[in-house]
Amino acid sequence: MIEIKIAAEDFDVFAALADFHQKFKPEGAVCHFIGTMRGSNQDSQPLEKIYLEHYEGMCEKILHDIAEQVRAEIPFEALLLIHRVGIITPAQPMLLVAVSTPHRMAAFNACQTMADRLKVAAPFWKEETSLQGDSAWVAQKDSDLARVK
Repeated sequence: MIEIKIAAEDFDVFAALADFHQKFKPEGAVCHFIGTMRGSNQDSQPLEKIYLEHYEGMCEKILHDIAEQVRAEIPFEALLLIHRVGIITPAQPMLLVAVSTPHRMAAFNACQTMADRLKVAAPFWKEETSLQGDSAWVAQKDSDLARVK
């Protein structure tokens, strides 16, 4: 099972994880990753918020395709991915990836691979707004591209 959600509002990661366990009844290993908004950008400038935009419809399809590619390489039984869009403030969850596999290392690897690949392949665009009110669209980092196998 693969479940992909794009959330326009803040979401409760613990309720989502409880739902994942209730729906999929995972056996073996479950690994999850929660990505939250940092309070500063890569230049260490404090941020007020970010605005995350996506290409609706296409984004969900690409995320599902990425999940299928990961499953072909690292077989998993279930995957939940929730990704925020819209206005996000520091410490709010932006991303939840939960993966169930029979064994621990596969769960860790599938979770990390999914997070790494969506960072470079999913159609999301991020605009950061500083505490001073300046805003700028964020360019993709070479270090993110290098992580993807």
